Amino acid sequence: MLGFAIPLLVLGGMLTVIAVLLLSPPPFDKPAVLLCRATKTSAGWTVVATLSTVLAAMSASPLWDVMHMKYHARETSADNLQRRSSMAEAQLSAVLTAACLVMIFTVRKLGLVIAQRDSLSTSQKAMLKQVEGLRNEYNRVTSGSNTSASQSGTDDVSQVRQEAQKLQKKLDEAMEARRRAVGDAEALTRQSKGLEKEYDRLLQENDDLKRKLSRHDSSLPYQQSSKRD
Repeated sequence: MLGFAIPLLVLGGMLTVIAVLLLSPPPFDKPAVLLCRATKTSAGWTVVATLSTVLAAMSASPLWDVMHMKYHARETSADNLQRRSSMAEAQLSAVLTAACLVMIFTVRKLGLVIAQRDSLSTSQKAMLKQVEGLRNEYNRVTSGSNTSASQSGTDDVSQVRQEAQKLQKKLDEAMEARRRAVGDAEALTRQSKGLEKEYDRLLQENDDLKRKLSRHDSSLPYQQSSKRD
């Protein structure tokens, strides 16, 4: 049974060394971080899953021995040294197996967290360098353009004023043309109304003339007949 526990002690010692390296300051933690980062690959995850399955299977044997010896001890109630030694060895194997199984996932998670922290730190440093470069470039451009900024600003203001005056002149001309068009339209409206009245008057006179002609034509036969008599 002790031979069964020796590989577990070796594995636990290796996991302890990896955990100590992970908790060490940089750059001493680099090998352990790289090892934990490698478990994210398909091959690394296969190794972790296989080792965890083997440890879970190995934990079944000492647990069964502990349960069997306790049950047997209740039946015989014999208290000999051999049974107590076997019980202690089985309990030790069960504890070591469970401890190694828990340490595998704990150390892996710790290494992945540290690797993520390092990646974020590297990205942050690169971003800070980029921001610093942009700030220096901005300071260089603004400092170089300060000497000509006032002159160019004055020229821009005068140009804008000239453009505004041109636009105001065009606006005044457009408003004047609109007023003339409105006046012409009103004059045409008044003229059309006068023509309509004149046209109505001519129609009325035409009707009057037609009525007079019709009365005159109707009176002609009577006058001719009276002359004959």
